[in-house]
Amino acid sequence: MTGPFYLEHTMKISKNYLKVKARPILDKHVKILAEELGLGRGSVGHISFDDGSFEVKLKFTESADEYAQEAECYRQFAELVGCKVEWLGKQFLCAGEQFTLVGYRHKAAKYSILGRAPSGTMKVFTVDVLKRNFKDAAAA
Repeated sequence: MTGPFYLEHTMKISKNYLKVKARPILDKHVKILAEELGLGRGSVGHISFDDGSFEVKLKFTESADEYAQEAECYRQFAELVGCKVEWLGKQFLCAGEQFTLVGYRHKAAKYSILGRAPSGTMKVFTVDVLKRNFKDAAAA
């Protein structure tokens, strides 16, 4: 079909298009939506796509703390994995760098402990690293 009313659609939805163009726009609007709804935080999750469409998983939480779920998970599982609940929020050393214990990722098989560096970056650790560190701190 040709003529003034036909517009040929030549752009295909691609991984690069979603990463470079769509995700930043979605991130911006999800944050605005979370504020308007009175929620603590909104984020864009997994995006799946094919040639003509894409689906986006959106997550909204009541808490502004991005890792509130992992912190609660740590409270639930700490004693089961040989840690103490009171370690949550405390600082520990790993490879000469100071971290704050943030939470526990129950779906992670090995690196299930979340720690935040002073710069704000998140790192993952094994339970053994955490236990060893707090054991050494108690002995000192």
